Amino acid sequence: MYGEKKQQVTINCGVCNEPHTFFVDREDVSNAIADKSKPLRDWCVDREGKTYLTPEQCELLCTATCWNCWKVLCPDDDKAYN
Repeated sequence: MYGEKKQQVTINCGVCNEPHTFFVDREDVSNAIADKSKPLRDWCVDREGKTYLTPEQCELLCTATCWNCWKVLCPDDDKAYN
């Protein structure tokens, strides 16, 4: 908890199958799965309340989609959704 027991994890993107490796406290992720009252990034914080995961890592954990694929699937351009 609080990122004190970080372990290396590798998650393959569900779209491009590219592996992404980073460190995460599995207890924080388990707590987020068990209690959906707040988003994953709010569970993965240190004792000072600072998130230790990047937005890209959070997205990969939540959707199994890497940031590059996410940008293609969900572009910022408003015209993409018309």
